[in-house]
Amino acid sequence: MPITSALYGFFAFGVIAVVAAVRGRWREGILLAASLAFYSYGSIPYAAALVVLGLAVWRLGLLAREGRRWALSTGVVLAVVVLGVFKYTGWAIGTFNATRAQLGMGPAVGVPALLVPLGISFIAFGLIHYLVEMRRGESPAPDVFEFLTYVFFFPTVVAGPIKRYPAFISDLRHPGALDWEDVRYGAMRVVFGLFKKIVLANTFAGLTGQLISGTVTPISGLIVAIYAFAFQIWLDFSGYSDIAIGISRMLGFRIIENFDWPYAQSNIAEFWSHWNMSLTRFIVEYVFIPLGGSRVGRWKTARNTLLAMLVSGLWHGASWHFVIWGLYHGVGLVVHRWFKESIGALKHRWPAFAHFFARPVTRKIAFGLGVVVTFNFVAFGWVFFAVDLKTAVIVYQAIGSWVIARVA
Repeated sequence: MPITSALYGFFAFGVIAVVAAVRGRWREGILLAASLAFYSYGSIPYAAALVVLGLAVWRLGLLAREGRRWALSTGVVLAVVVLGVFKYTGWAIGTFNATRAQLGMGPAVGVPALLVPLGISFIAFGLIHYLVEMRRGESPAPDVFEFLTYVFFFPTVVAGPIKRYPAFISDLRHPGALDWEDVRYGAMRVVFGLFKKIVLANTFAGLTGQLISGTVTPISGLIVAIYAFAFQIWLDFSGYSDIAIGISRMLGFRIIENFDWPYAQSNIAEFWSHWNMSLTRFIVEYVFIPLGGSRVGRWKTARNTLLAMLVSGLWHGASWHFVIWGLYHGVGLVVHRWFKESIGALKHRWPAFAHFFARPVTRKIAFGLGVVVTFNFVAFGWVFFAVDLKTAVIVYQAIGSWVIARVA
């Protein structure tokens, strides 16, 4: 059920109308029933399987809250294994078969015909977040209906944002009366999101054909296609977030923002603090910091950054070009950190240098240059995201040859 379809609109606003008319546990029951119905629309067997997974994780979370450390690790492993089986089995076996073929090692291994369940990545990350919150013991323990509502909440289950468990449970347990300001704001966000996706993103998508096909001539058309894809993906992703946040607000839930003008940021670290913010926060909290974060020295910090962005790349898709895209940004973040450290050292060593960079005009120029460099770094990095590695290499070779010809 595409979120831009009329069917989704009727469904969502029908649920909003019914929820607004009821109170107490009826509200929660309607939300859960609607969310499970929405999820089952894609596949009833997969919906049933993920409900079973959710029930297991719910119980493990309660055990983790009681102080049983094994329950946390068991629940995390269970969520990751289910995510891996559904999302990455085909890619892993395909890579294995390609390697065997290159080495002449005999017939290929059969690839199981597994469909990827709707929103499995968001569900898995939501389960992990719940488990960690239960282990910390600071968040309220949910009953089974509250937990399933959190897991399958229909506005966010397909493409996020990744909900924060404590805030969601608080909103679920303490619903207020229908707030017309929330309705107005939510409706505005939905309309804005639909405009982004249907009008703007689709318009830019019409300009990306040369990139998607890997056609490198004319080079001007290819460069236009790369920039168009950069705007298409931002408008598409942020448009969905607007719709999800808007519908959630009309249901009485305040979901965290996910995009905040990422292309207007002056460095790659700021870009990631404004792009897909719920995912960035999750990766930082549950991958980067557990690895040691930035407290373990220069080289280990670089390693942690690369591993965190590798996870981010893999989370977006089961393919090597997503892996390379993640590492591309990981390298960008490492270089930015080292550059920032070097500038800091120069400012400390030469006060005149620090004074020069403290001047308002210098700061404005540096900010403007930073925005241009960061946007272009991100835009040309989207090539890895948009196409497979073979096509990406062709595109980059064409651009590199064109640049060399102009410089020479």
